[in-house]
Amino acid sequence: MSSRQLEDRILGLLKSKPRHTFRLVHIVRELEAGQKQRRQISRALQKLVREGKVRLFRNKHYGLAQAKEEELQGILAISGRSARVTLLSRPSPDIPTVLPVKRSDIAGAMHGDKVAIRLSTKSRRTPEPIAVVTRVLERARKTLVGRFQFSAPRQGFVIPRDTRIKRPVLIPQIPPRTKVNNNDWVVVKIVDYTQESEPLIGKIKEVISPKDKPGIDIYIIIRDYGVEPKFPRRVLREVRAIAEKPLISDAKQRRDLRNVTTFTIDPSTAKDFDDAISIEHLPNGLFRLGVHIADVSHYVQPDTALDKEARDRGTSIYPIDRVVPMLPEQLSNNICSLRPDEDRSAFSVIMDIDTDGEVVRTKTFPSIIRSRYRMTYEEVEALYNGSDHWTTAKYADIIKEIALLFELTRILIHRRDSQGRLDLDIPEGEIIFNSAGEVIDIRRRARLFSHRTVEEAMLLANETVARFITERGLPCIYRIHEPPDKEKLDTLLPALVSLGIDIDPRKRYLSSRRLQRILAKAESIQQGWILRRLILRAMKRAVYSAENKGHFGIATECYTHFTSPIRRYPDVMVHRILREAIKRKHPSPEIIARLERELPEIAAISSEREQRAENIEREAFLVKSLEFMKHQIGEEFEGSISGVSPWGFYVEIDLYPVEGMVSRRTLPDDVYRYIEEEQILQGLRRRKKFKLGDRVLVMVERVDIERRHLDFRLLATIPAH
Repeated sequence: MSSRQLEDRILGLLKSKPRHTFRLVHIVRELEAGQKQRRQISRALQKLVREGKVRLFRNKHYGLAQAKEEELQGILAISGRSARVTLLSRPSPDIPTVLPVKRSDIAGAMHGDKVAIRLSTKSRRTPEPIAVVTRVLERARKTLVGRFQFSAPRQGFVIPRDTRIKRPVLIPQIPPRTKVNNNDWVVVKIVDYTQESEPLIGKIKEVISPKDKPGIDIYIIIRDYGVEPKFPRRVLREVRAIAEKPLISDAKQRRDLRNVTTFTIDPSTAKDFDDAISIEHLPNGLFRLGVHIADVSHYVQPDTALDKEARDRGTSIYPIDRVVPMLPEQLSNNICSLRPDEDRSAFSVIMDIDTDGEVVRTKTFPSIIRSRYRMTYEEVEALYNGSDHWTTAKYADIIKEIALLFELTRILIHRRDSQGRLDLDIPEGEIIFNSAGEVIDIRRRARLFSHRTVEEAMLLANETVARFITERGLPCIYRIHEPPDKEKLDTLLPALVSLGIDIDPRKRYLSSRRLQRILAKAESIQQGWILRRLILRAMKRAVYSAENKGHFGIATECYTHFTSPIRRYPDVMVHRILREAIKRKHPSPEIIARLERELPEIAAISSEREQRAENIEREAFLVKSLEFMKHQIGEEFEGSISGVSPWGFYVEIDLYPVEGMVSRRTLPDDVYRYIEEEQILQGLRRRKKFKLGDRVLVMVERVDIERRHLDFRLLATIPAH
């Protein structure tokens, strides 16, 4: 066989399966060639790769070059000097969902933009694919926040607050009625994105009030992430129209559960209630757990202005002292909310559970419920502890149900832990304000058993709904959490040793079971929270996906988000899909095709919006923490080293959940170097070490709210007990 004939046969094979990739051994087998021809086929493949007809993918897989040239779409994310694209669809299972992008290859795109990309490689030696942005398909940021500077009497420019945006915004004309001064914070609408080497062109949309006004710093953060707190008028008009209709317009299609005792358990400050619980003990010994979720999808119809706004927001945001809701208040706090003693539309998931925590039967259907009790976590915890007789008397009518819920929760926790669930919960911080809006304290929120009762019920409902939809053959938005990379987990080994966790040198890989045992040991270590945080950082993020890849953290193969449709858009979509799954045992090919087309993009955007919300909440907490710590300059605190870097080490103090840095340059008596393999700082002369978990006494030296930085000065090390 001539070289040309062999090349034609290889191309014919690849063209017969254009979406597949093959290893060399598979190509040899498909061509029914002997081992003697293996080298000849290898040389032919290398020639076809050089000619651009065949593409060499990672792991030495080969595929048609069209996969390289095919335009793919994704969502761009920029963080510091790195960038990545989350693909909305993949040409091959060998292509990762998330691809790195060189900052020089983003083609003027900005964080969150929907972009078109082509695939490339880092080099010939490392054929792993990377993305090259070819054009921007849709801009995520229509506005940005920055400081204004005059360049002429009615002209100026704005320096973006977001450091990921490297270009200033030119303001060619300031409207006559707009009063703006140098260094004022402004919201700018971008009217021309221009070439990458040129300034953006914009116009001033809003001049933000003086920065010393209480709460204005949080408002600046929200606006800088492109979030508009107010809803458009067309959305509010639709909500008013909804409010004028009967609250439950499809009662005949719903099962009436108003005679079932249901109750909600939420924070004391909550105003929107999207989940209620019912529970009973059946004569056959099974628990019957009902999870009843507000039927938001009944009111938020596809392709309406309300739906498009909810999809764009993706999630409600909770930055310290306010809520930026996904849905207007008339819906989130009233029409959809499962308020006590009011009839409400819901989706109910009824699960019969045995004493091992296994779900043996389920039913899912639209319902009408009437919540009987609006309980708080603190009240349920008091019932669990038996510490408050007044609360016990208040809920005397449902003490039996609450006791059953406690019993079932313990069973479900044991079941989930035995399956390999990783408990990575880290106490959140809480900012305490006075009546003037000033920060007067920062506390660590305690994790209560009452939190677990709701968490376990919702986990089970989410899992049940995901399996039901999948078994019906419908596409779904899954909540996935992929296993961590082995290499990333292995970087934890020095930190574990420094925190006193014994590692068997013969079993250095940290499997999920070993991680679980390590986390159990962390309970007995004073700095166990550091260990939890390190493991959490080594994990991949949980995200939304149209592909079911399982959830590593909670040890389940099929999981979705169904239980919070008032504050999460993926849950609204899952409700719509669930309605189809209930309606038809065999969904139509048209519905399946539409969902397969829509869901990848909705999942990617929802993941990005979730990340945006977390960033806003994290930054808001940091700003208020630093505002509080500014009053502590010169004060001394004990704490633990929570992180080590080439620039110094981080300390989280005991009294408040606040972290600051001790710069390596300020350490006394020696010159210190960073040893990455051990994650320590070590003195060159005296060999003194600073490692994770070490106890130290520090003084607050400097607080820079603008740069989000807190500097400590080391006063002393505290000997271990």
